[in-house]
Amino acid sequence: MRETIRIVTPEQVELSYEVAGIGSRFLAGLLDGLIQAGLILAGYIVALIVGLGPLFTGGLIGADFITSVIIALLTLYLFAVFWGYFVFFETRWNGQTPGKRKLGLRVIRESGHPVDLRSVLIRNVVRIVDMLPGIYGVGIITMFVSPHWKRLGDHAAGTVVVKERSESGFSPTLSTRMSQGSNEFTILNDEALSRVSTLSREEYEVIRRFLERRSELDFMTSGRLAREIAAPLLTQLGVNLSINSTRDSDYEKFLEEIAYAYQKVRGR
Repeated sequence: MRETIRIVTPEQVELSYEVAGIGSRFLAGLLDGLIQAGLILAGYIVALIVGLGPLFTGGLIGADFITSVIIALLTLYLFAVFWGYFVFFETRWNGQTPGKRKLGLRVIRESGHPVDLRSVLIRNVVRIVDMLPGIYGVGIITMFVSPHWKRLGDHAAGTVVVKERSESGFSPTLSTRMSQGSNEFTILNDEALSRVSTLSREEYEVIRRFLERRSELDFMTSGRLAREIAAPLLTQLGVNLSINSTRDSDYEKFLEEIAYAYQKVRGR
């Protein structure tokens, strides 16, 4: 049975997300675990090769010291793979790991905003409790008794794992449509395009979320939000659109072009 969560944005617009269930989260975690296992195996192989090097070269003096250094570096590496893996990807990929991306899942804050470093750190530090006594025993029990399938890390960080909409109004349909056109950009000029890379990740995420969810909004609300989001970006990018005379559809097109250009320059 599909479960949804409804979030009211600061603009008093209600958006709905489908909550990721335990099955899809388990598969995503399994994929991430396999990737981590591969990275760990590679680390052990490198450590073994480096450790055997002195034996083949006859450098037996200081072998104990070299072994200690290798063990210390390997320990740090294992810690980085085990804990840093989730922090790195969820921060870098806006709430996704390779496993979550493959399954179409994303971690967001309960407010509907993208995760930040603080929330990512908290949910992954608490992961050690969720894993007890093994194979995420505490986490699985917590998910079964909690609303929206939250583990302890989600409760502590104020996050929830949701499914991304495959019928998004932005990507990949927008990218496909624009890339097939003879003129990709009709509103952004060369100067504006050169400034797109100065946009922050959070500004891009605001645009992306609007484009993905606009189909859920009525015509008036969608137009109003497009104008509000676009207004500060017009000055930032040096684009001249009249607030009073330009149609709402032009502002949506303006945001589409920004998002598409940002993807090409910076990646999603």
